Amino acid sequence: MTIARTLTSLAVIAALAACGKPEPRTVQQFMDDEVALTGALARCESMGSESMRDVECQNARRASERLAAIDEERVRKAREEEFQRKRAALRDRQEQDRLAREAAEAEARAQREQALLGATTFDDEADSEGAGESAGVEEQAPVTDQADTDPALEVQPGETGAAPDAAPGALEQAESGPQPESEKDPS
Repeated sequence: MTIARTLTSLAVIAALAACGKPEPRTVQQFMDDEVALTGALARCESMGSESMRDVECQNARRASERLAAIDEERVRKAREEEFQRKRAALRDRQEQDRLAREAAEAEARAQREQALLGATTFDDEADSEGAGESAGVEEQAPVTDQADTDPALEVQPGETGAAPDAAPGALEQAESGPQPESEKDPS
């Protein structure tokens, strides 16, 4: 019986020793259980400087730091995705603006060309060639100069066309061009 009592005593002592202090939780356990992490951090704060040597407090701090780094990385990725999305939208908007601007410039250029060509376009001319007339082309008045409209410059029938105050023979000299000095009259 002494052996049985000894074994029983050893079992009780071992059980009491094992129940005395629980094993500290690991970093992974704290990361998986946010409630336990929050409780451990609160307990460690209340312990003061003793928490520096406590293994469970060290594990809780490490878990808190890792979770903060994971959250920070998640936020950074979300910001990067938002930035890329906004940049793509800006590029699309700029491309649409560029295309609209080019279309407006092409339209303005076509209108300027249309104004220079008159009311006719090359398509209109090709369509109207068979008809014998250019559709939409206006008759233009003949070009006149001041001599056509100024009565003082009109030449009367029987006049030579020289100005009334011109010297006799001036018209002939003007029509034949300048004469060399050897051919000029000495008088």
